[in-house]
Amino acid sequence: MTGEIIRSERLQIRRWCEADIPRLFTMYADAEVTRFLPELAVSSLDEIRARHPHLMATSTRYGQGYGAWAAARLDSGLVVGLVLLKPLPDLSGQPSQDIEVGWHLARDSWGKGYATEMGAAALRHGFQRQGLEHISAIAHPENTASFAVMQRLGMTEVGPNTAYYEGAPGSVYRITARQWRTPSAQHMPAERSGAQRAAAPQSRSPADSAGT
Repeated sequence: MTGEIIRSERLQIRRWCEADIPRLFTMYADAEVTRFLPELAVSSLDEIRARHPHLMATSTRYGQGYGAWAAARLDSGLVVGLVLLKPLPDLSGQPSQDIEVGWHLARDSWGKGYATEMGAAALRHGFQRQGLEHISAIAHPENTASFAVMQRLGMTEVGPNTAYYEGAPGSVYRITARQWRTPSAQHMPAERSGAQRAAAPQSRSPADSAGT
C-alpha cells in the first residue's frame, strides 16, 4: 500500500484510499466507537463516501506532515483506526497554533494497545520530523479511557478547556518535546489492562473539525 507516513512496530500509518471506505463505515457506524463523537456517526456508505475526499485532503489543508491518516496492521493490512496530527480548531473553527494528536479505534481492535502505539508514532513524527515544541490532546470529560492513553504517552493534564472545537467541553493533556525525550515518556506497553479496555479510547478530536 502506498502513501505511508509513519511506521511503528505493528502498524503502517498511511493516507486513506478508496478501498478503505467499507472499513470506515464499520468503524463510524458503531455506536460504541462514536459514543463520545456523535457528530461522526454514520448510517450509510454514502455518508462515508462523502467524507472520504475530506480525509484524503487533510495534508493539503494542514500542510506537509500533518493530517488524519489510516492506521493499518503490517501483518494483515487491516485498518485498526484513524490517527491524526493537526492544528486544533479554535472557537470559530479555524486552525489554531496548537497541534493535537488524536485517535479513533475500531471496536474489533480494542484491548490490543493500538491506541497507545498510534499515539506514540504520531508524537514521534511530530517531534522528530515536524520539529514541534509541544503537542496537545483533547477528549470528552467523561472519556477516562482516552485520558489513560494520554497518560501512558507521557502527557500531563492541563485541565478543562472550551477554547477549541467551537467551545465544546473537553479536557486537555499536553507534552513538550523535552518531556517526550525522557525515556519514561516513550515507553509503550503492548496491552491495556482489563479496566482500561472497558471503553473505547477515542480522543475528542475528529479528523478535522466537529463535522468530519
